[in-house]
Amino acid sequence: MFPIYPQSLVLLQWVMQFSDDERPFYRPQLDLNRDLKRVGHSDTKRNLPIGPNVAVLVIDMSPIFVDELLFPRVQKGTGEACVKAIKTFLDAVRELELPTIYTTGYVFRSEAETGAWMYRFPPEQRDRVAAMDRAELHEIVPDIAPRSRDLVILKEKPSAFFGTQLQSILNHHRTDTLIITGMSTSGCVRATAVDAFSLNYKVVIPHECVADSRRASHEIALYDMDAQTGDVRPMVEVIEVLKELKKAN
Repeated sequence: MFPIYPQSLVLLQWVMQFSDDERPFYRPQLDLNRDLKRVGHSDTKRNLPIGPNVAVLVIDMSPIFVDELLFPRVQKGTGEACVKAIKTFLDAVRELELPTIYTTGYVFRSEAETGAWMYRFPPEQRDRVAAMDRAELHEIVPDIAPRSRDLVILKEKPSAFFGTQLQSILNHHRTDTLIITGMSTSGCVRATAVDAFSLNYKVVIPHECVADSRRASHEIALYDMDAQTGDVRPMVEVIEVLKELKKAN
């Protein structure tokens, strides 16, 4: 069991005071037999050739996501499972010396920095919401903490590319393939995958190494990314391909 920061508990208590009928989310209208009839089948899609220049991206594995504070009523445990899977993946590929880049957020200093993150809150609540944020909530959890050669990028919006040096760093390494891990699948992971695809990177997502506090969002996002912007593959398969690539080079 991963520790929950005291600041996380404060934020969790504040979020929990709102009732379920405060503002219900849109509820998906799905006919599984119709809408998912051909899941996993394509007459044209093939696995992307990984490499030769691969980088690993670890997105937002900090307490605010790992402790699933933003959706306190959801089933818990997905963040912890994701940490364990990412640790397994990183431990397996460390010897390959792949460029590894972490992202996380930070405490905004003004409304201009916060921007659209705060628009959903009523004006009278915004100062209180901002005051709940703490630097500790954005620290990468210890089990998968960056090592000395890893880079950490601070970002403001869902995509790891938006307003950051990520593309410049990948250009330096002549990266052609980006392995994306982290949270959340339907938010920052998906936004980053779309931007990576738009910039002509080959995108690979080990599905055990991403997570979302909402299972339906997680599964649909994985399906969409696999169908449109990259490959969603089992972690062990990705590790095997990377090790074979290392031997070939």
